[in-house]
Amino acid sequence: MSAVAVEALMNHVGWSNALRIRQLRLERDIYNIYIMEDVMPSTTVQVPVLMSLTQKRRLARKAKQANLTMGELLRQGGERFSPIEDPAVLDHMANQVIRSTTKTILAIDKTLAMMAESERRMAKDSAKGRG
Repeated sequence: MSAVAVEALMNHVGWSNALRIRQLRLERDIYNIYIMEDVMPSTTVQVPVLMSLTQKRRLARKAKQANLTMGELLRQGGERFSPIEDPAVLDHMANQVIRSTTKTILAIDKTLAMMAESERRMAKDSAKGRG
């Protein structure tokens, strides 16, 4: 509220009433800034989440049971989740690393064996050509 508007208000309703109105506005502003902001944050960013239809149905069921929107369920779950504190997630990630590393090693071994066979053939062909 501008200084001119405040002075006009004070002249119109009287100084004591105007001061009370100003105090109430200040209390409301403090309430909105410091209390409601934590309870009801304003939505500022959309985050699209890709998931299977089965996952969506399962999460929708959980949200309905908890009387939450799907977005609120995901926000609360995301806030609570910490991979450091979840050994099952870490175990799963470690197993994935082991599987992919094993697969890679097997592919490298196969490639090296094919290269060795190719080099033997080339050496054999080269020996025939000299002889």
